[in-house]
Amino acid sequence: MERRLDPALSGVDHTWVAITELRPLPEQSVSPRSSIGRGEARCRLRRALGLGAAIGGLVALCPLHLARAQTDGGVEAVHVVYAAPPECPAEQSFFDAVRSRTVRVRRAQGGEAARTFSVVVEQAGAGYRAALDVVDVAGAVNRREVDGADCAEVVSAVALVAALAVDPAAGASPSGAAPVTVAPEATATPPPIAANAPPAPPVVPALREPAPEPRPSSPVRYRWSVGGGGEVRFAVVPAVALGGAIHIDVAPTTGVFVPSFRLSAHAVTTRVERTGITADLTWWSSRWDVCPLRAAASPLVVEACGVLDLGALTTSGGGVERPSNATRFWGAAGFSPRLRWAATPSVELSFESALEFPFRRYELTYAIPSGSGSQAVEFLQMSTLSWDLVLAAAYRFP
Repeated sequence: MERRLDPALSGVDHTWVAITELRPLPEQSVSPRSSIGRGEARCRLRRALGLGAAIGGLVALCPLHLARAQTDGGVEAVHVVYAAPPECPAEQSFFDAVRSRTVRVRRAQGGEAARTFSVVVEQAGAGYRAALDVVDVAGAVNRREVDGADCAEVVSAVALVAALAVDPAAGASPSGAAPVTVAPEATATPPPIAANAPPAPPVVPALREPAPEPRPSSPVRYRWSVGGGGEVRFAVVPAVALGGAIHIDVAPTTGVFVPSFRLSAHAVTTRVERTGITADLTWWSSRWDVCPLRAAASPLVVEACGVLDLGALTTSGGGVERPSNATRFWGAAGFSPRLRWAATPSVELSFESALEFPFRRYELTYAIPSGSGSQAVEFLQMSTLSWDLVLAAAYRFP
């Protein structure tokens, strides 16, 4: 059966077409005086047969890419949404890792209809978890997750998954090779090639890098937690007060200047005794914490917080003729450094040391008989400083 190379293969649009017929040159068409001898004619025939084999292989691979091919030479446009802790690679590094594995991808421009690669990297115990959502233009989502001890490794792994979603022939390892440009066709007759030379590889058209676009801001992800713990209060009175607290907390998973918030309820009590006279004091308060500054080194997070206490102080006396009970307003404000430790992805331990300044310094007195009446004697006066230590455990919601 005779076959011949379709002349359309020499077109500048580099369209691959099937080989339908290839016919050798007739022996009588070659003259001994011709500038092209029989040996060179046989070389041209072998070259045509080798090129046909290479083209046939590419035609078999084409259906893998036709579904995603765009008008710019088989290059798919994608939108990228990326969020990761500050110690992880940035969004541009992720996209560069995808591009290093395949040249068939570019960023989508503005409102261009294209698939979206949404990547969220977060701490998972002592390591990291990266989730890749591939969202098509119809809104269907395909998710892949990767866990690892090193953040750069999990980002590289999801970059490979993203590259394979665009180009199933993408390389597993990044390649620093630049795209091969197409050289103009030579007008002179090519030199003969050896009979056992392999077929020439197909030439990849040069790709023009799109103009850089503004990087979208990474979304901030928050996690809720509830917990409780023990509390010790010093300095405000001449005795140590003991108690506990429960809290609800919302904190970001990434960022430095991203605030966290905590609302807690506190109850602490103590007894002060002097010369047989006692005073029992109990504080009931709600505390509002706002922490605008944080620094993370997985699995530890340090926060700087401002605190406000509002509630009531109840007092009751003893050891006197007519002991009395009283309830007074209690308010204090100050600051508190806080240390968080993610023991597991769902369990967190925290320790805070709050220095507060009471709004009022209460004085406690008792009466003693004096002539026809009684005389008030100072029992204690509260300090201008209150120091609280709180150790708590909490459950973190996913």
